[in-house]
Amino acid sequence: MRHITVILTFLFLLGTASAGGSADAIQGTVVSLSREEGKMVVNLPEGSGNFRNITVFFSPNQLPGCIREGEPVRLWGTFSENVPETFDASYIRGRGRGRGRDATGVRSRLGKGCRMRRGGHCGRGRQ
Repeated sequence: MRHITVILTFLFLLGTASAGGSADAIQGTVVSLSREEGKMVVNLPEGSGNFRNITVFFSPNQLPGCIREGEPVRLWGTFSENVPETFDASYIRGRGRGRGRDATGVRSRLGKGCRMRRGGHCGRGRQ
């Protein structure tokens, strides 16, 4: 019994130590983008109608294809300690595909996304 307690305590401490470095999450609009350099400028809202531009650095193979100038973007990473307007992104997500009125298809399966036709389907598949 004592060995189990020691093992569980060790696992708990190991989990809390690795969770120490937390990432910041920010959301803004892409102002300029350079895929080759791994750099983009993002416009962040600061409340009261104010905005600020920050430079985001990323790995070029990490950038999704849906990221373009003028599109919204969500970023996870850390702000640079040396330069306050610089952000090192570890994960990037854009609007992506399937972000229409029924991204998951649940509304259409429940019959709320379209008018149900005779036969219980929304006009997709068999007619």
